[in-house]
Amino acid sequence: DIQLKDSKLGVTSNLTTDHAITLKSPTLQIQDAAWLYDPELPANGVITELQVDTATGRIKLEGHDLQWDQQKLASASIETTTGDITQPFGQPIDVKIALADQLDINGTVTLQKEILDSEAEIEFSLRDPRIPTITGQISYDAREARALARALDGLQVNASYFVDSSTYKAQAISDLKDASVLEKSLAGPLKFSLTANGSIPDQTHQGKLDLTSVTLNKPGLPSATSQGEIQWNWPESVTIDRLQMDAPEGRLDAQLHWQDEILTINNISLTESAKKLLTATGKLPAPLKIPSLEEFLDSSAPIALSLKSQPLSFKTLSAFAPIPDTLKGVLQADLALAGSLAKPTLNGFTTLDDFRLSTQPTLPPASVRLNFKTENQKLLLTANA
Repeated sequence: DIQLKDSKLGVTSNLTTDHAITLKSPTLQIQDAAWLYDPELPANGVITELQVDTATGRIKLEGHDLQWDQQKLASASIETTTGDITQPFGQPIDVKIALADQLDINGTVTLQKEILDSEAEIEFSLRDPRIPTITGQISYDAREARALARALDGLQVNASYFVDSSTYKAQAISDLKDASVLEKSLAGPLKFSLTANGSIPDQTHQGKLDLTSVTLNKPGLPSATSQGEIQWNWPESVTIDRLQMDAPEGRLDAQLHWQDEILTINNISLTESAKKLLTATGKLPAPLKIPSLEEFLDSSAPIALSLKSQPLSFKTLSAFAPIPDTLKGVLQADLALAGSLAKPTLNGFTTLDDFRLSTQPTLPPASVRLNFKTENQKLLLTANA
């Protein structure tokens, strides 16, 4: 027996192949044991069970209030079994790990001296009050890692990572009937499919998202139900082939394309009962890196934006854009923005009818027309009330 302050370890050996270490006292302070190896080791906690037996190939460790440097863990249980503890490479090792009632890992690992040539088949379960329970499998062989994760009987992710090329591919599918169980700011069904692949060294990523249904349910944000198709070939281009947002107030459609640091608005339109209330098209500079706002606004890159609308209430607009519900009235616009960020031109008009703030009921409603005209790099603004 070995006495470590208030703890006792039992050690047995036949001096050839069979050796065993067992914790004989109720607990063992990690710092007391670490003192034998390195008094400065940044470890702390309490070990409640310790078994190492070369005859059975079993190692078991349990503890609580564990800490390594700044990382803390309420409790942990680790158990491994193999044919020969003294020869860890080239033979399967059964592994069972439980961490703080949040993560369970069960499986088999076969280690090789070249660690990336090892193999593993593992099942896991992750439980956290902040997220739904996630279960899945992880496998590794032939220098390829594969993972399958499931949650909520409707959300599934498959992914593969190839070690030698540092490339990946992934697929995610959702068929949730109630998205609020995943995120409180969502409501109704969440249905989508996503495929992606890419190269980590080259920093290139490709993929496609087919969104069938998602609805936001967050104060201050539009609550329209959305669907669409998005493709990306990063960092070359991103294309929104179709984005559709439906609400009782109408429907918003959009087609956008980003490439060569230019955002092309092929179409943004708002319709209500087949009547087109708003349309927008144009091209705007959209660089990935902006040295400073001042340099961005001083850019000579061309801009072109056309915005036209029929009389449109703020209530209708707020269904698709984060507009305060305190704004009341009707907006109409016919605007053309051109030139460059450094030398823009703006022509057209905007009208506000019966404009008022619900938070200021004593103020009378206002109606005004603003006319914009650019001549000789000067913006002329006239107002008619």
